[in-house]
Amino acid sequence: MLMLSEQFDTIQFHIKKRDILLYKASRGSRQYVLKCTASGDPALRQAFHDEYRVMSRISHPRIPVYHQLLDGIRLPDREDLPYLILCMQDMTADPGQSSTMETSGLKPSTIIDTRGLDMGAILSIMDQTARILYDLLKEGVLYTDLNPSNLVIHRLEGSLMVYLVDFTCCYYFLENPHPAYRLRFSYNLSPELKGQQMLIQELSFLLQELLEASSEAAAVPGRVYQLLETGMHPGEGLTLSDYRQMIADLIGLIS
Repeated sequence: MLMLSEQFDTIQFHIKKRDILLYKASRGSRQYVLKCTASGDPALRQAFHDEYRVMSRISHPRIPVYHQLLDGIRLPDREDLPYLILCMQDMTADPGQSSTMETSGLKPSTIIDTRGLDMGAILSIMDQTARILYDLLKEGVLYTDLNPSNLVIHRLEGSLMVYLVDFTCCYYFLENPHPAYRLRFSYNLSPELKGQQMLIQELSFLLQELLEASSEAAAVPGRVYQLLETGMHPGEGLTLSDYRQMIADLIGLIS
């Protein structure tokens, strides 16, 4: 079996999430995230394969580039088991390192935390995230784990740039409409909602979290609460484009 050290210059354990281990790796100037599992659960392995098949053929400036899916690989500090490994771009490193990124050639000054943001920053994050979700939905991906920890936000030459990560157990409804794995829903979303309305509700829970941690939490404009209430209980006719327009209108009022 192959050792991962044959593929990369450096490999370092990062974090464990249930049956998944995350490593950071590098080769030359390139930085990677390695998502690894030794689980024999067919459903989890199917989730890895679905993620790679779908995400590796989507070229989008705000999601990681998927490089390869490796099977039967030994990790340097866990040589007792073979691993199934997804290798993708590390969005916490310079997102301009990939020629597919719209920010190519620009250097982010810092990665920002989603806590303590002002209202302008929160609405910018909401607007960009809604656009990413809409673009993914057109590609057959219903994102089911939206929360601040799955957003990577760079402050890039004075502007915030939002990137979305962690696509394991999303609903790849064009690739696999009846997956064996359990879809991830970060919140108690209404199961009767259709795809766009479900994403609107996810966005609203994200907005709620950002507002609760905001530096302006005590002075949230009434129109923002109206946006939150609308998104928590989206009508059947409310589209993701409609909701994004509501966010854009608020940005125009606040700026």
